[in-house]
Amino acid sequence: MSQDKPHSSCIVSLRFSDETHSENTDGQLSNSDEPEDHGQTSLPVASPINEETDIEGGVELIVDGVVISDERLNSKSFWREKCLVSILIISVVAITFAILCRPWASRLVDNSTQPSLAPSTSFPPTSIIDYENHIKEIVVNVSSEEALNNSSSIQYKLLKVLVGELPYLIDAGIIQLNDTKRISQRYSLLVVIGSGSRALLSPGTIETQQQNPFDECHLPFIACNENFEITSIFFVNKKTTNGGGIIATEIGTLLQLRQISFSNLGAKGTIPSEIGNLKHLRTIDLSDNLLTSSIPTEIWQLQNIELIDFKRNSLERTLSSQVGNLKKMIYLDLSQNMFNGSIPLELESMNALKGLKLQENDFTGNLDYFCERKPNFTTANEILIPVEINQFSYVLESGCILDCN
Repeated sequence: MSQDKPHSSCIVSLRFSDETHSENTDGQLSNSDEPEDHGQTSLPVASPINEETDIEGGVELIVDGVVISDERLNSKSFWREKCLVSILIISVVAITFAILCRPWASRLVDNSTQPSLAPSTSFPPTSIIDYENHIKEIVVNVSSEEALNNSSSIQYKLLKVLVGELPYLIDAGIIQLNDTKRISQRYSLLVVIGSGSRALLSPGTIETQQQNPFDECHLPFIACNENFEITSIFFVNKKTTNGGGIIATEIGTLLQLRQISFSNLGAKGTIPSEIGNLKHLRTIDLSDNLLTSSIPTEIWQLQNIELIDFKRNSLERTLSSQVGNLKKMIYLDLSQNMFNGSIPLELESMNALKGLKLQENDFTGNLDYFCERKPNFTTANEILIPVEINQFSYVLESGCILDCN
């Protein structure tokens, strides 16, 4: 049984195995190709195959001058090649059509009313959920999931604040929706500042000026580098207004911090060990607060520290011998706390030290000779440590005050 062949519209010729009959474009045989009479019935003149035709018995098909045997005609690969060519042509046409129609399609998308994450001053309620989920995915590495889902936590409250203000921050060009580092930084700063406020730790929601978004790098107590990364926080003298909070562990995620001051804030609780993540930290001032417990050992690993001022708190236990690791330390003030035990001898190896204040603690022993042996304590009257924020500066008294029992 013969197989069905696809239609062909090209000009073809039939050729037997022992004869050749070429065809002119008008379908007539030429005189030069007139067949000899061998006692066989003359063949009919071949005409272009435009309809379904069976080619059998050694007949070959010539398509556009290419001889195609009946074996190839019957093979699947021949028709597969033809199909692939057709598919290629259709694909090229489709791609060309898509390119030409792209501007028109873009206008349709711009004019559509489908909901999206695109910020606007008024957006449907479903967009708020989208923003919250987007921010949660970013800040879950900053705060615990438990804190983010606890409606009474400061983390939950300030997450809601950021959800509300993010569309306006994007509209103002302050933050981009895909800028995960900036979103994470802003959330961390909100929690750090918010945790230091007694008012924000109380029950209730927090209201913000959402329609007047601010750039955190332009705040008077914040300094940033050229990449908009926070390098300094000077949140001070808030004890009588809205102080009385805590120092949040989220401060350890602001990795570019070089200077921290939470002086006279009335902060309670402990010094978070996460401060040990701040490898660029040069100065830390937590003086005049209500901090308790001991100094985290992680702080003694901060090799770039030049100033530590923890005076007038309720810090206790012994002063770690690891303080000697801080070779760049210029000024150390732990006075008026509750430290006890002996003063570590490792302080003698701190050659950059110019100011040491350890009075009004419960240290034991007599190290007055130590103050006399350190020339740095007598060669300068003042210690000047530059601060990145213009409103603040450290001008400190040099010298050594141990006041041991």
